[in-house]
Amino acid sequence: IRIHHAEMLRRVFCTWRGLVRSSKEVSRLKATVSEFEKKNRELKRHNTRLEQKVDDMRKEVTFIRKDAIKQEANSEARQQLAKLTEEHNEVVKQHDCLLEKLEVLEATIENQAGVIREKDKELGTAGG
Repeated sequence: IRIHHAEMLRRVFCTWRGLVRSSKEVSRLKATVSEFEKKNRELKRHNTRLEQKVDDMRKEVTFIRKDAIKQEANSEARQQLAKLTEEHNEVVKQHDCLLEKLEVLEATIENQAGVIREKDKELGTAGG
């Protein structure tokens, strides 16, 4: 009976010692899990900040693209304006040239009218 009790005590002691080891292991694992959870929260906060930065960068890229489109449109408008200005200047030159020709024609007509009046006078006095 004593051997049986001694064996049972030994088993109980071994089981108790195993439970103590398991309990220590569980405590250590809980601490590790707690550490991982803490790091996970930190990483989530960091990730949130990075997501915000990415979102801000996307907005900035969108703004830059819109600005580039505006600048390109402005550049095209400036080129079109330069072309129209050039065409306008050419038309003004042609108009000035036509005005000069018109002045010459008016002077010629005035001159011819004078000549005709003189001839008329001559013919009128000769005939009259």
